[in-house]
Amino acid sequence: LDAHVYSKFRSNFPIFSLTEISPPTLNSPLWRNVLTATSGTIEDFNFMTLLRNDVKEMFWMTEESSSKVGLVPRSQFVMIELARCKEGYYDLGFRRVLRRFELKRAGDELRNCVSSSGGDGDDNGVPKVDETGWKALQRLRAWHVTKSDLIASGAGKAVRFACRKLANQSNDNGSSTLQKSCEELLTRWKHLIDLGTVAQSLLTSGGKDAQRQLLAMEHLYRHQTPSQNNTRNNNNNNDLSSSAVPYQTTTTISKLQITTFPAPSPHELQSFHRHGISILPHSLPPHLLGDVLTHANTSLLSLVQTLSTSHKLTLEDEFDFKEVRHRPGNRLDNRCGITAEDCPSLAEIIHHSSICNLVDGILGNSDKGKPRLLYAGVVHAFPSESQDQQTNTQVWHRDGPSLFENNTSHKTHCLNIFIPLVDVYAQTSGKQNGATEFVAGTHQDDGFEEYAPPILRAAEAQQTKATQTTGGTPAGVICPDLEVGDVLVFDIRLLHRGSANRTQKDRPMLYLTYCSGWF
Repeated sequence: LDAHVYSKFRSNFPIFSLTEISPPTLNSPLWRNVLTATSGTIEDFNFMTLLRNDVKEMFWMTEESSSKVGLVPRSQFVMIELARCKEGYYDLGFRRVLRRFELKRAGDELRNCVSSSGGDGDDNGVPKVDETGWKALQRLRAWHVTKSDLIASGAGKAVRFACRKLANQSNDNGSSTLQKSCEELLTRWKHLIDLGTVAQSLLTSGGKDAQRQLLAMEHLYRHQTPSQNNTRNNNNNNDLSSSAVPYQTTTTISKLQITTFPAPSPHELQSFHRHGISILPHSLPPHLLGDVLTHANTSLLSLVQTLSTSHKLTLEDEFDFKEVRHRPGNRLDNRCGITAEDCPSLAEIIHHSSICNLVDGILGNSDKGKPRLLYAGVVHAFPSESQDQQTNTQVWHRDGPSLFENNTSHKTHCLNIFIPLVDVYAQTSGKQNGATEFVAGTHQDDGFEEYAPPILRAAEAQQTKATQTTGGTPAGVICPDLEVGDVLVFDIRLLHRGSANRTQKDRPMLYLTYCSGWF
């Protein structure tokens, strides 16, 4: 049903912006026809529902935020929110907003708990201490927070307010114990923020001792900060992380290689599930890839002509059609004509034993059938127009979220296979042509939530630089060179980004997206 609803939405609104929605765009004859057609498909399709206009803004249920939401039919809400989920709008940026929303809720509950009964919460009231205050404090302790989180959510002020209100109160109602716990939380937050500042300085300065010092600080951080997932599950005595697949952020590229043919060994499959990425060197015949390259270039020329004549667009314009999309980082994702029917050599690659055994080994079979191919396409990374290191480098992102909330160990349900049609260089000076950077282990939510934030913060400060070394980088970023014939496979949940193409030539990359039979 989700696929049907999403397809209906995008087939009728191929360039509808989901980031910030203007209410007038939701009231058109086309929308009315589409929504009427959902009768019988979406339950209660015409019930009115609140929709957030800005995907990055939370609704705080206040009079000031009323302009940030609109009242729309339920089927319209389902279509838009489903598209936002499928197209990656609920990425780390949204999670940061959601984290601050939850911090604000917990902080408000703590503040209300210690405020005077029926009063306005001034310092003359008598605090009420009950289970609500302890639960709010526990939720505040569960989150990995930054200084900006505490300021934006007001959680820091709420805890300081609780300390002031609870000071000098008798211990008969537990206020003294709660006040002490609030002070300990404030102290712990201060130390962790200072620790993050030192770690950022080390990451920026580098040096031979920087990696060792960062690992030591990371160890301290892990043991001083409770797991958010574990805290949520304590009420059920169910620690999901104990059964999770181990992960790590620093690994060598050689450890990611699959060299056993015709099928990956159990050890190599275990390595993939641990890291979320593997590389098969020299596994496809170059002559087949040469044929696909010729076909991809021909399709690109035909596409340019179609965009120009039918839509008055050029490759420099931003567009988003079902068959072709303009991607960040001066990239073009083209599926138009990239099919087994149009290119016999592509059909041979899809049915090649290296690809079939790899996909079957990772995704496996289920009672719903074998893994199936969802998409095939070619991503063209065009030359960068700027010499700035950050220009035309993509933002860090995942191609899809986890399926289950609070599940830190569910195995791969969907994967991408990258097959270079030309040699891809990551670090060779003068030849860097748009290699992809990955953070191993971030396909599992616990790895993502623990290791992604420092990398993203460094990227926001434009201080990150992926370097391929024998031991990986301190931040755990790997960026492999690939030759024609190599195959790179990764879980769609793995954090990654495309780097800029510093050469004067296009860098085409064939990709295949597979999913499990049950998905």
